[in-house]
Amino acid sequence: MIPVLLGVTLLVFIIMDLAPGDPVLLILGDNATEEARIAKAEELGLDQPLLIRYYKYITNFLRLDMGTSFISNRSVSKEVLSRFPNTLKLSLVAATVSMAMALPLGIFAAIKQNSFFDNISMIFSMMGNSMPAFWLGLMLVLVFALKLGWFPVQGANAGWKSYVLPSIAIGLMNMAAVSRTTRSSMLETIRQDYIRMAKAKGITEYRVIMRHALSNALIPIITIAGVQLGNLLGGAVITETVFAWPGIGRLMVQSVSSRDVPMILGCVLTLSISYSIVNLIADLLYGLVDPRVKSMYS
Repeated sequence: MIPVLLGVTLLVFIIMDLAPGDPVLLILGDNATEEARIAKAEELGLDQPLLIRYYKYITNFLRLDMGTSFISNRSVSKEVLSRFPNTLKLSLVAATVSMAMALPLGIFAAIKQNSFFDNISMIFSMMGNSMPAFWLGLMLVLVFALKLGWFPVQGANAGWKSYVLPSIAIGLMNMAAVSRTTRSSMLETIRQDYIRMAKAKGITEYRVIMRHALSNALIPIITIAGVQLGNLLGGAVITETVFAWPGIGRLMVQSVSSRDVPMILGCVLTLSISYSIVNLIADLLYGLVDPRVKSMYS
């Protein structure tokens, strides 16, 4: 995680330094005097070289200080932590719904290989994997919010209804990837000798699939599920903008528009840490489902 966070922060620092526009002018306006611009740049620390600013940011971050917003003059840590729970809840809802749909879809597609159901499910998965989240979000808003009026257009003030459209928009791609991985892993597993042996012993089809085949096919499924959950956190940047969701993704888009470097870095670091933690949890779950991992530490 440490090299990842260092690389991410340095990359964002360089990109924002090369990007057109001046944060001082965005704050003071074009009519500000030269003396006011110089004073504001010194106040924000923008008069210093890039590497010195980067070093100071890293040392402050090690003390859990992400700095102060250029625009709102509020603590970045407090602002990010107040928005992050909304992004996390949206991502978890989307992941839960997509996994609940993807696992049965992939399992039945593997059992009914080359059947009509298998072909339809894989076409559906490829469509879900191909549709951009922002386009799907706009279509969902047009149909289910504006035309039918079933769900709110934006915000998170309508209870569970607020989660439906944005979770579908970011969860459909996750569902497509997991269902295809589940199908491939299950196809490889059900062709093994121990599965044929279990069937020969008279064990029911349901028990063979759920207890023997699925448990041994979970390793790649857990891997892709962990990666996709991390992608949900990052993909919420676009979806939150479409649905005006009060999360960290929308905050980051607004901060980019205003060249609010401390806020951008706070959002990026929070998402990077979350992504790394999700992948760590996926690695730890291997020990629960893979007997080979258990035997190494028993």
